[in-house]
Amino acid sequence: PLGVYKLAEVNELELADLEEIGMTRLQVRRLLAAAKATPMAPPALAPPPVPTPMPPSRRSPSGGRPRSSSRDGSRGRSLSRVSFCSVSSAEGYEFEQSCRKAILGWLAGYGEEVSPKALGIQQHDCDLVIKLNSTLPSMQLLPRAFKVAMPRIGICRDNSLVFFEMKSRARRVDRAIEQLRTRHALLEPPNSQRVRLVAVVAFADGEKSEYQSILETARRNPDVDVVIVDPDLLNWNAEELDEADDEAADEVDADNEDDHTDTESALKDAVCEALKDGPV
Repeated sequence: PLGVYKLAEVNELELADLEEIGMTRLQVRRLLAAAKATPMAPPALAPPPVPTPMPPSRRSPSGGRPRSSSRDGSRGRSLSRVSFCSVSSAEGYEFEQSCRKAILGWLAGYGEEVSPKALGIQQHDCDLVIKLNSTLPSMQLLPRAFKVAMPRIGICRDNSLVFFEMKSRARRVDRAIEQLRTRHALLEPPNSQRVRLVAVVAFADGEKSEYQSILETARRNPDVDVVIVDPDLLNWNAEELDEADDEAADEVDADNEDDHTDTESALKDAVCEALKDGPV
């Protein structure tokens, strides 16, 4: 039904396309991984159309020139067309895998991954579900590279379930929230009583306009932790993150020092100007 005849052509599909035909999220991941490892064969070039010879005596009824035969079905779609969806799905798959690796490594010893089917969710998959076996402060639930848009003060108790959905595009955060709530609604007691929903979206520091949109989404959905992460930081180790934090702190201190110097200088100028005409 999707018009795919070769494994490499799967890269041109979105995750939603594969889920619509009944594939589970795990099956989609394996299929995309296999398709990514398969090189795309170069497209075959269509043979040039063979012109049809026209009899010299053939004329149109109006006496004009006859129509060219090159206007038959030779204007097909380009065989070298590259689908934008293939870029989006591959990017999303890599982002999801990087997030999973970072979160599972961070929570090692504090929780373990569980299958949605083990929780009674038969028709839907999740990017990641963690069952905690220790109580953690909310601020320590995620690695340092992950930033919560609207942080909450509290704890995540042991035996809690944490559902994660990852999106490589910040504009799809609403879709992630919708999916998380769908999974939560399918849980039955006692599993439904201690649940944390986390929507993770890719975000770079330069995207200021999208950041405001993310904050508004987080305010409208207080039951979901909306989290941003720079994909470039997912593979950094603790020392590299420390260096990046130190550099950012130094820049802030330098800006504050400049502001203080400017304010002090402006105050001195104002006092000198006021004393020109005598004591005040």
